[in-house]
Amino acid sequence: MNGLVMKDLITLKKQKFSNIAGLLITTIVFLVVWQGTGVLLLGAVTLPFLTVFTPFTFRAADEQWKWDKYAISLPISKKQIVASRFLSCCLICAAYFLVSLFLNIAAYFWFQDHSISLHLTSAFLGLGVSLFSVFLLLPASYTKGLGMSLWFLAVVAIIYLGAIITIRKTDYDIFSFSPTPPQIALLIGIGVVVLVGFSILSYIVSVVIYRKKHS
Repeated sequence: MNGLVMKDLITLKKQKFSNIAGLLITTIVFLVVWQGTGVLLLGAVTLPFLTVFTPFTFRAADEQWKWDKYAISLPISKKQIVASRFLSCCLICAAYFLVSLFLNIAAYFWFQDHSISLHLTSAFLGLGVSLFSVFLLLPASYTKGLGMSLWFLAVVAIIYLGAIITIRKTDYDIFSFSPTPPQIALLIGIGVVVLVGFSILSYIVSVVIYRKKHS
């Protein structure tokens, strides 16, 4: 299964220039325009949104190279094929999380606009959103391919936008939120439980769809 993960990472490596350029440009814009607050938005909103495109990239490559027809002829199970894709996406989410965590910690010491707890919350929130979005979109990519996945992405974007608009209308200053270490630990614990349960459900559904599609 390690070979399947390497195949996915090589797929992303071929697009490394555009990925790195897009990330650097976005980071610079957020830092220049919003400084410390920009890093919070970058970690909680922008980096997760970039991660959501990972399943699309993998599925596009699979369809271009006719990968599924080749993969089912290999001495590996369909469960392993699906599991490798989940692992690849989780590794990408982890990489974006480390970038977000580094930027948030650096922003706290450099700008000191917000508390360290808020910066850490931004990074972990971004990781949670990334994983949840990936687990939601991966099964969709195994149904009708990229077309269905794009519809799901549109729904996720609308939900995200709706949440932001709702927060703004309530006049609640989200940047004043300063959770204590126990609160952060509690939020992480709840998030882990929810994500583990959702990932298991997403994986089971993906395996069922993949088997049905390539039976």
